[in-house]
Amino acid sequence: MELLIELIKKIPFLFLQPMLYIGLILIILQYRRQMILERTLFSSRIHSVPLEVLGSLGYGLIGGVVGSGLMMSLGVVFHPYEMGIVWLITAILIFFHIRFLCLSYAAGILGLLAGIMRLFPTPEIVWLKPFWEMVTQLHIPSLIAIVAILHLIEAFLIRLQAEKTSTPLFIETKRGKLIGGNIFKLFGYYPYF
Repeated sequence: MELLIELIKKIPFLFLQPMLYIGLILIILQYRRQMILERTLFSSRIHSVPLEVLGSLGYGLIGGVVGSGLMMSLGVVFHPYEMGIVWLITAILIFFHIRFLCLSYAAGILGLLAGIMRLFPTPEIVWLKPFWEMVTQLHIPSLIAIVAILHLIEAFLIRLQAEKTSTPLFIETKRGKLIGGNIFKLFGYYPYF
C-alpha cells in the first residue's frame, strides 16, 4: 500500500517533465493524421482527436503507474544512460526496417553485446573505454524485466482499447479484389516514476 501511495504522490511531478509535452504534441499529430485518413476514406469522422488524446493520456497514466509498480516490486534497477543506449540501438535499427522499432530487439542486441564484451578486457583506446565500461556494467536481467513489463502493459492497453480505436479500411489485393478490414493504431505516453 505504501508503494501505491508513493506512486500517486509522484504524479504531479509528471507535469514538470518537458517530454510529456513533446509526447503530447506527437500524439496529437498522429491522431490528427489518422482522422484525416478517415475523412478521406469515408467522408466522415469516425473518431475525435480530443477524445482520442485524452483516452490515450488516461490509459497511458494507468499503464505507467501499473508498470512502475511492477518494476518497483520486482526491484528493477536501471539508469537513464542505459535506456539511452537502448534507444540509440533502436534508432539505428529503424534504418533497417520500421518493424525493429521495438525495445525487445534493442535489448536483445544489447544483452548479447554486453555478454560478448564481458569476455574481453577493457581496451586502452581512450574514446572506446567509457562506452565499453557502460555496456559491460549493464544489469541485463533488469533490462529484460523492463522490456517484459512494457510488453505486458502494452498488451493490456491494446486489449482495453482495441474495439474503440480501430478504423475500417479497404485494401485492394494483387488480383484487384477489395477486402475490408480494420487498422489499429494506438499512440500513448506511458510515464514511469
